Amino acid sequence: MVNQIILALGRVALSWEFVALAVAGVVAVVGLIVAYHGFRGYVRNKSQRLLCLTIGTLFLTTVPFVIEVIIQLSGTLIPSYNILASQLLNVVGLVLILYGFTQA
Repeated sequence: MVNQIILALGRVALSWEFVALAVAGVVAVVGLIVAYHGFRGYVRNKSQRLLCLTIGTLFLTTVPFVIEVIIQLSGTLIPSYNILASQLLNVVGLVLILYGFTQA
């Protein structure tokens, strides 16, 4: 019986790509929740800094995941494009966060 369970689990084993996609999805959802609360703070306080931090958080977490899914679903999966898009979005997000921290 135990051998049958082990064999069944071996057939249903998760691939690393699925695990990586699931983790990226969790990061995107948590980033979306953080951005939602940041946006609520922006609406309440009308703080331009908070808006920059919120958009920067989205560019660091949620937007790269969405772009990655779109690239994979489109069938034009060129790894260098995926990496380039992700890095550019990270730079934009970090610049927005830096601007939000240093804006006078």
